[in-house]
Amino acid sequence: MKEQAADLGDRVHTAAEARVLGAPVADDPIVNPYVDQLDAWLESWGVDLNEHIEATEITCLHRRLGYAGTADLMVWLPTGPGHRLELWLIDYKSSATRPARSVYPENTLQLAALRYCETVLLPDDTEQPMPRIERTGVLNLRAGSHALVPMPPTGPRTARSAAPWRPPAGCTPPLHLPRAVRPRARARAAATRHDPKGRLTMGSRLRNIQARAAEHGRLRTGYTQGNRPMRSSTWVITSHSEEHVRTAAKLWGGEPEQWSPLNSTISSGGSSRTRRRSRR
Repeated sequence: MKEQAADLGDRVHTAAEARVLGAPVADDPIVNPYVDQLDAWLESWGVDLNEHIEATEITCLHRRLGYAGTADLMVWLPTGPGHRLELWLIDYKSSATRPARSVYPENTLQLAALRYCETVLLPDDTEQPMPRIERTGVLNLRAGSHALVPMPPTGPRTARSAAPWRPPAGCTPPLHLPRAVRPRARARAAATRHDPKGRLTMGSRLRNIQARAAEHGRLRTGYTQGNRPMRSSTWVITSHSEEHVRTAAKLWGGEPEQWSPLNSTISSGGSSRTRRRSRR
């Protein structure tokens, strides 16, 4: 039974990571209902994957104390005073038997340890400072329901069940309230008021780095010359994997070559990481 529960948890986490990064999600009849609940929760809060996701499935390190762990999700939610966006560190928990409002006492300690890490490890093995977390919580995903249970910042939780998070008056409520009182536009409007120019946040930058690393490749029909977009006379396949590019060249023709994308934020040893491309 424990092995089955662990397998379900691993599959749900893998699917959730792909969904948040905008990558294809494998069709799994057992996992699909849990992914549907994640989608419903994201929609209920008006989460824009490109703007409000700080990171997902990212390794957090505390070298001085000698520990590390994986953060399932860092996301900006309008839970502060006046709908101010706050950064949440969220741990996914899936179960086929436990109620959606239940939590374990060790969940608080686990999230507190991650919250106070010093750095995060990116897919290219570089490090960035740990984002400043304002709230932590457990997002319980069930096949037919879900609940976000907030955790206190420190100290073990003695209760094994807790009330799900209920936003302050006037803020977008969670999904377990009637749909009529949780319009998505409210959260979007709140986020816009706090970032009227739509600036790219550190959160979206970290998430974008993760999303690019998860890609198999891209089909490109243009390039940038200076600040001007230009249409290419050929189409180009780019990928982090040389094997993918060489396979594409065998199928459709073209010559593989090394390529460093303009303004690449993925780096190795201080220089742009080389991608492969096949011109056609």
